[in-house]
Amino acid sequence: MLTLILQFIKKYWMYIITIIAVVSFVFHYVGLKNKIEELKEINIDLKNKVSTLEGQITACQQANETFQNEIQKFNQSISKWSEASQKQLKEFDSLKNKITSSQATIASRVKEIINNPNKPQSCEDAIKYLIDVGKGLSQ
Repeated sequence: MLTLILQFIKKYWMYIITIIAVVSFVFHYVGLKNKIEELKEINIDLKNKVSTLEGQITACQQANETFQNEIQKFNQSISKWSEASQKQLKEFDSLKNKITSSQATIASRVKEIINNPNKPQSCEDAIKYLIDVGKGLSQ
C-alpha cells in the first residue's frame, strides 16, 4: 500500500503541488477578503464614532463659551460688590472719625464739668447748671 502511494505521488507530484498551491491561494484569498470586510465594518464604526465625538466637541465648545460668559458676568458682579464695599469702608471710616471727634468733645466737656470750680450747691442750681450744659452740648 505504501509503495502504491509513493508511486502515485511520484507520477502526479506536479499536479498535487499545483492543487495544494491553488487550494492555499483560495484559502488565503478568502481569508484576506474576510479581513477586508471586517476592516470595512471597523472603518464605518470608527467614522460613526468620530462623527459622534465631533458633535460632542461642538457641544463642549458651546458649553465652554456659555461658562466663560457666566464667569465674566460673575466677575463683573464681584467688581461691583467690591466697589460698593470700598465705598462703605470709606463711609465707615468717616463715621468712625466723626464718632472719635464727638467722643473727644464729650470727654473734654465732661472734664470741664467735673473740674468746674463753680459746682452747684443746691438742687435748683444743679438743674440750672444741667440746662446750661445741655444748651452748650447742642451747639
